[in-house]
Amino acid sequence: MTATDLLMDLRARGLRLWGEGEGLAVAPRARLLDADRAAITAHKPALLALLADLEQLERDGTAGRRRVIAATLTAEEHQRLAAEAAAGDRLAELMVAVLATAGAGRGAPLRVWRHRLGARSERPAGAL
Repeated sequence: MTATDLLMDLRARGLRLWGEGEGLAVAPRARLLDADRAAITAHKPALLALLADLEQLERDGTAGRRRVIAATLTAEEHQRLAAEAAAGDRLAELMVAVLATAGAGRGAPLRVWRHRLGARSERPAGAL
């Protein structure tokens, strides 16, 4: 599983993930499984980089333009894009992630789980 796959899976299940400094925050935490926590921890550097790239694409308007282009793609083209992303093509990964995060809100939750050296503790709007 890549960071893009993980982000897509979390979004499909209604979870929001965003970077907070050097950490990651997720909401709603009640939907977060232990396997999700482990995957997020394992992919943390890649997720932070992906989320930073996505934020930049949203900020400069590129993400919206990519969504317009994606709306014109055939099902076969979407499958090819997903295959290229799975094979590690960074541009395809970003495109797939942009499509997966369409309409994603950034509001910080009141409480999330924070991971520190394998231990879990509840903290206000913290990082994973």
